[in-house]
Amino acid sequence: PVGALPAHLASASPSGPAGLDRGWGRAALRPGELAPTVQALHAQLASLGFSLPPIDRWIAPLEPFAALPSVLIHGDLHEDQILVADDASLRIVGILDWETARVDHPAWDFNFGEWGHGIWEHRQHFSAFRRRMWATYCRRRGLPCGDASALHIFFSLVEMAWCLGEHDAGRMDAARLRGECAWRLASLGEGE
Repeated sequence: PVGALPAHLASASPSGPAGLDRGWGRAALRPGELAPTVQALHAQLASLGFSLPPIDRWIAPLEPFAALPSVLIHGDLHEDQILVADDASLRIVGILDWETARVDHPAWDFNFGEWGHGIWEHRQHFSAFRRRMWATYCRRRGLPCGDASALHIFFSLVEMAWCLGEHDAGRMDAARLRGECAWRLASLGEGE
């Protein structure tokens, strides 16, 4: 398959820019850390008064997702680096700027935080966008897709954890924190 790695790379440890191994998403993808990482976030959100689903609604789809094998990823994919044939077909004909390429979890090719501000105007479509992209990505790389909603659950939780960190650091006020988390919970089919 296109995404298959040679044996000497398949067993390589994930690498990348300094500091990338920190953060909620990275912890959630480490073997054995998914459940406690999600439980801690769930507890933080509950302490803010959000009505949350049973924890298993997040953990169950994320378990097989976190266990996906590493692949060669771009690591900094965004709209300025995707070459499209024409407006009519939207056929992707190339990807530019591979300086952050590495062997890592496939999730990191879907971090919309790398895409700049323009894509966030379409955030109401993130779930559908991720589902369609993920299905094609997995098929082309020979990866088991599993529950296609796992990618959206993962990044929604990553983004809420980031918002909590920004609030704790004094860079996000309580009203914005509540709004950002409420929006992401709604995108997961959850509410206050």
